[in-house]
Amino acid sequence: MAKKVLVLGATGIIGFGVAKAFVRRGYIVSGLARNEEKAKFLLKNEVIPVKGEAKDVASWAQAAEEADVIVEAVGDYVDYSTPGTLLKALTEIVKKKPSVTVIYTSGIWVLGESREVELTEEKVNPLPIVQWRPAVEQAYVGLNGIVLRPGMVYGTTAGVTSGWFSAAKAGKLVIGPKQFTVAVHFDDLAEAYVLAAENEKARGQVFNLGGYPTDLVSTFQHLQEKVEFTLEEVEGGSNPFESAVRTSTLVSDKKAKEVLGWKQHALPLEQYVAHFYNVWVANN
Repeated sequence: MAKKVLVLGATGIIGFGVAKAFVRRGYIVSGLARNEEKAKFLLKNEVIPVKGEAKDVASWAQAAEEADVIVEAVGDYVDYSTPGTLLKALTEIVKKKPSVTVIYTSGIWVLGESREVELTEEKVNPLPIVQWRPAVEQAYVGLNGIVLRPGMVYGTTAGVTSGWFSAAKAGKLVIGPKQFTVAVHFDDLAEAYVLAAENEKARGQVFNLGGYPTDLVSTFQHLQEKVEFTLEEVEGGSNPFESAVRTSTLVSDKKAKEVLGWKQHALPLEQYVAHFYNVWVANN
């Protein structure tokens, strides 16, 4: 009998990649969709749509209670009450069904800034935009859940990468001074969720999934060979999100590789940035 997975945030770049990875592995996958258009999109991709909103717990509670694996990949940076609402609901579900595996999507911003040392899972120093997140991480660990911390996600229309490419296309891109980060392709990232769900040793653990160390100055100088734009280096930003995007964070994903057997296969962003820019343009 195939196991069931529910992905909250299934139409987002991380959540959709995760949903497809579980489909490929032979799971019955359901995904939350807020409207008919997104529901049709999921169904076309072999993901069973569950119509509703993340904060409307009643709209997805039954699917969650039937699931063997629940992935929280909502990533709401607008309504900061959303993570708490989901945590409360999932806590109740785990109480009723302790065997369920809950995977929470965090991020490297909980680790803070590091320009030279690769940060490990143990110590957090969250950036202002995610001051609330370490407590949420620990709550999921307390549920014997799994916490995954992706680096900067790239591929197709992925998040922060999309913002960088959009700025470059408009003629001016601003990054942090001599900024370094870690970048992970959404397909490689999605594979880690499947590996974590299938590994009993992952329960109650936190894993960094940083990806390739990436020199952003070098990356976008490569892109300037193909696209005309101005590249500026500026400390901080006008709001917490902009400041976070310009922060240098180097991360070790040694634990994920050793415990989960996680590997990266995608082309690295730094060397192939022009290719991924063209992919982004084609998707927009």
